[in-house]
Amino acid sequence: MGVPRTPSRTVLFERERTGLTYRVPSLLPVPPGPTLLAFVEQRLSPDDSHAHRLVLRRGTLAGGSVRWGALHVLGTA
Repeated sequence: MGVPRTPSRTVLFERERTGLTYRVPSLLPVPPGPTLLAFVEQRLSPDDSHAHRLVLRRGTLAGGSVRWGALHVLGTA
């Protein structure tokens, strides 16, 4: 039995200097492949009434880690 592996952390959606924030994240695995979809609300501020857009990042599981693509805007919130 080997040493347990601790998974690394990746921040997918981080508050921007312009004030844009990200709330209500969701992670969806797409079977049968190694694809993950990460959705989140992009907001103009942390206030619940400032929902702006729905955005997505697509990840691919490879070699025990996930490679994340760029942020894509799906539509307005």
